[in-house]
Amino acid sequence: MKLDFVNVKCAICGEESEQAVLLSNTVLGKPDLDMKPNGSMSSLGEGIQECPFCHYCNYNIGEFNQERFKTTLEPLAIWNSDEDIQDIIENEPEEDARKFRIMAEIYYGNLDYNMTYAMLVKAYWCSNIEKNKNQYREDALNIFRYTLLEDEIKRYIQLSDISRQKQDFKSAKNYLEIAKKLYDDLPIDASAESTKLFEDSFDFEDELISSKDTNRHSLDEY
Repeated sequence: MKLDFVNVKCAICGEESEQAVLLSNTVLGKPDLDMKPNGSMSSLGEGIQECPFCHYCNYNIGEFNQERFKTTLEPLAIWNSDEDIQDIIENEPEEDARKFRIMAEIYYGNLDYNMTYAMLVKAYWCSNIEKNKNQYREDALNIFRYTLLEDEIKRYIQLSDISRQKQDFKSAKNYLEIAKKLYDDLPIDASAESTKLFEDSFDFEDELISSKDTNRHSLDEY
C-alpha cells in the first residue's frame, strides 16, 4: 500500500486536516467466500477521507458528494441535523467501518443503491462490534432485495431473450431459470406491476424457447 498525505479543507465544516491519498494497494491471496479481501482490513478504508472535526466522509472531503450540500449556505447545519449520520458517528468507533457506513448513507441519499450496497458490505467487513456487524449485514440484504433484485431479474430475462434470438436455447433456458429463482426472493410487498411483468415474461419466454422462436417479440403480444 502506498499513501501520500495532503492538507484538505473540509467542504462541510471548513476545518483543515491532513488526509491520506491512496496511491496504490496490492491484495495477495484468495478472498473469503463473502469476497472480503485476504488479510488485514487496515488498508480497506484508506481511499476514503474522514474529517476529524465533523466526520464528513468522501474520497476527497474538500468536495461535496450530495446535491443538498451544494444548494445551501449552511452545509454543516444540515450535516449535524442528519440523525442517521449522527447515529453512525456516535455508535461506530471503528474508523474504517464508520467511513464505509457514512458513505453508504450518503450514497443512499444520492439514490445510488449499488454503491450503498457495496459500502454496507465493507462496513460489515471492518466492524469489530457484533451488533453493528449484524446490522450492516441486514442493511445490505435489505438494500439488495428492495432496490437491486428487480434489476437483476430483468438482466437475466434480458440475457435469456438475447440468447434465444441468437439460437442458443440452452443458455436462454438457463438464464431464465436463474431469473425465476431470483424472483422467488422478491419481498412479499413487491409491487403488483413488477410481479405481473416478471410472471408474464417467464411464461412468454418459456413458450418462445420451447418453440425455438428466434424472432424479436413484445409483451404486448402475450
